[in-house]
Amino acid sequence: MRTVNKTFTQYTKDLIKTYLQNPSNNQDVIREISRFLWRNSMLYQRMIMYQASTPLFSFNITQENDFSKDIDADKSWKNYYKVLSEFNKFNIKKEGYTSHVLALRDGFFVGFMYEEDARFFMPLDV
Repeated sequence: MRTVNKTFTQYTKDLIKTYLQNPSNNQDVIREISRFLWRNSMLYQRMIMYQASTPLFSFNITQENDFSKDIDADKSWKNYYKVLSEFNKFNIKKEGYTSHVLALRDGFFVGFMYEEDARFFMPLDV
């Protein structure tokens, strides 16, 4: 039988102040404090979710044309429609919100984009 010992750090105000005096050397500890607060503080969680929901994640796709050459309207329209249909497979509002929440909680976001029938970011551990 295996025994597991778990240790917990009590984050005091003074301890957090010492971590914040040199944040580049204490990145991992600060990230763990943020994750701890995310799990245990509804106020912290709601603050991050509010900040992540402020961007609108709207987009506008504009076609670039070289006016020194003749433009084939049918080909141009088909290419434009193809770009729009591919971009619409990516749920930009949901994926943008999720990546912003993780970036605010962890300090930055690292993810892998899957491209199948739908497109989405698979978050990776920072």
